[in-house]
Amino acid sequence: MKNLKGIFSSLFRFVILIVLLLLAYYFMRNFFSSREALVYSSPIPPVHAQYPEKVDIEKSIILSGYIKAESMVPVIPLVSGEVKEYNAIVGKTVTKGEVVAILDKEPFKLQREQAESALLVYKSTYERLKALSEIGATSEQSLDEMRAQLDAAESQLELAILQEGYARVTAPVSGTYLVADKAVGDIGSSQAPLAIIADLNNLVVDISVPERYFDDIRFNLDNLEVTIERGDGGIGSRCQIISVSPFVDPMSKTFTIRVKLLDNLLYFSPGMYIKAKLLLSRDNVYALPRSAKKLDGTYYRLVENDGQYIAEAIIFDGIEDDEYFSVPNEDMSSLFIVRGQNTILGGQAVQVVEGY
Repeated sequence: MKNLKGIFSSLFRFVILIVLLLLAYYFMRNFFSSREALVYSSPIPPVHAQYPEKVDIEKSIILSGYIKAESMVPVIPLVSGEVKEYNAIVGKTVTKGEVVAILDKEPFKLQREQAESALLVYKSTYERLKALSEIGATSEQSLDEMRAQLDAAESQLELAILQEGYARVTAPVSGTYLVADKAVGDIGSSQAPLAIIADLNNLVVDISVPERYFDDIRFNLDNLEVTIERGDGGIGSRCQIISVSPFVDPMSKTFTIRVKLLDNLLYFSPGMYIKAKLLLSRDNVYALPRSAKKLDGTYYRLVENDGQYIAEAIIFDGIEDDEYFSVPNEDMSSLFIVRGQNTILGGQAVQVVEGY
C-alpha cells in the first residue's frame, strides 16, 4: 500500500512538470509570434559621377637610348713616330686645321735629304746621257731607262716631303675633343687615334623600337613626334627624325630610328642615358579619368530606373593614355561613376552624391 502511494505521488509530480512545460511553451510562442519580423536591407552605396569631357589622348611609347655625336672623327696619323708635341685636351674646342700633335720629324727629314741627293745624281746622269744621245754616243734605250730612274727619284722625294708633312698632325674637322689620352713621348701610329673629335652641336640618339610599331612609325612619319628627357629627369629636348631603318633585326626583333636633338644642347653630352617619348597619335575624344576604370577593365554608366540610378557595367574598348580613357561618342551625355565603383556590381542601385 505504501509503495502504491509513492508511485501515485511520483506520477502526479511528473504530470505537473509536463503541464508547466506546456504552459511555458504556449506563452513563449505567443510572445515571439506577436513581434514583427526584422528585415535587413543593405544601404544604397554612395558614388561620385561625372559626364565625359573632351580631351586629347595620346598614343605613345617610352624607350631609352644614349646620346652620341652625329660625327665622331678619330685623329689618326698617316705616319708613325714619337710624339714630340701634343695639344689635345679633353673638352677643349678645336678648329679644322689646328695642330693636334707633332711627331718626330727627324727620320722623315733624313729620308727627304736622301731623296734630294739621289735626285741630283739621277738628274746629272740623265743630262750627261742626253748630251751623249744627241751625238749618237749612247743608245736611246739607255736614255729611256735613266729617264725612268729620274722619275722614280722625283716620286721618292715627293713621298719623303709628304711624310715629313704628315708628322704634323692636324684636326680633320672642327669640334670638341672627346678623347685625348696621348702624351709627349708616346708613339703615334695609324693603329690608334691620337684623339677623337666630336661635333657637339649635332647630337643624335639611335632608338631601338620593338617590331610591333614598325608600321605605326614608318607610315606615319608626318605625324610622329619625338622628345627626349635626361635619365635624371627635368631637362628635355625636341627631336627631328633623321632616318628610320628599313629592316628589323631578326635577333632583337627591333628596328632603329635616329633622331637629332633640337633644344638644350648644352645640357646633353655623348654617352648620356636618356628616355625617349615617341608620340604616335593624338586624338580629341570624349573621355573619363583612368581612375574610373576597374582593374578588370570595366566602368559604369548610370541608367535611371523609377527615379533611381542603376550602375550598368561596360567593357572598355577604346584608346587611353596615362590620365584618360575614351568612351563612345554616343555616351558623351551619359553620367559615369568615377569614384566608388570598386565596391559595387553591375545592375546595382547607387546613390550619386557630391563631394564623395
